[in-house]
Amino acid sequence: MKPWVNCDIGVANSRTSPDYNTLATRQEEILRQLAELKAQISTLCKFLKRPGQEAMSSKILNAISGMRAARNCRSQVPVQVSLVLNVNPWKPPFSIYALQKLWKDTNITVKSYTHSTIIGRVPIDFPNSTHPDVNNVVNLTVIFKAVNDLEMVTSLLRYPVIGEVNFLRYLSRLLEAHNYERNDLAYVSATDNILDCCCRVRHQTSRDRIDEALLLLYQQLEQTRWRSGRNGEPDIADIAAWSTIKQFSSNRRLPRFIQEWYDICDETFMNNASAH
Repeated sequence: MKPWVNCDIGVANSRTSPDYNTLATRQEEILRQLAELKAQISTLCKFLKRPGQEAMSSKILNAISGMRAARNCRSQVPVQVSLVLNVNPWKPPFSIYALQKLWKDTNITVKSYTHSTIIGRVPIDFPNSTHPDVNNVVNLTVIFKAVNDLEMVTSLLRYPVIGEVNFLRYLSRLLEAHNYERNDLAYVSATDNILDCCCRVRHQTSRDRIDEALLLLYQQLEQTRWRSGRNGEPDIADIAAWSTIKQFSSNRRLPRFIQEWYDICDETFMNNASAH
């Protein structure tokens, strides 16, 4: 005959165990917090539905728009800056060509040198842009060197800024008239998405991974269609994406829409360029 076991005692002991009590206490605390959160959301919803709040929201939005317009209209302090770029000659920053063509309020001068780590002829030569009656000057010293990605040196006492995309971001923020971040949030977000996709392409180490990253970039470009800026011209996202594709795309033909966009960029930016 099997020994008799009091199951009720076992259940009672488990229910009064420290672990069970701790779990029950946590559950009660979570339920209390959820109830408080629900009450706060309900109060907020009622507050936002008041007629007076709509007028207040409208005033706030108008004030923000006025501040943005004032910032956009204020005069740009003339910029004169000198930068050193360490550049891989077989993955050059084609974006320099685009900036020289599009930024007609800025003269971008380039002096090129070849580091001892490079053997043979450098396959590219950057011109100087000269636009009359401009106050902004960007002096670039390009050193063709055995580096994986572009290195921008702003000071001998600072670490270099890595990557062509970050070089473009730096120049964009430096010149108020070309700062993409002064636009509305949707535009800034779409621009940053494309710039981040360009960075992703450059960080891949295999052909398959590069093609996968390029596909994501194509999808971002296709979602925004022709990435023209506020004045109907190509913007910093167009420049970065075009240069990235030019450097990293394989010999396979691009998707139809991307090919049309790329051909327009190539014709616009590379007209009379000295790239071999």
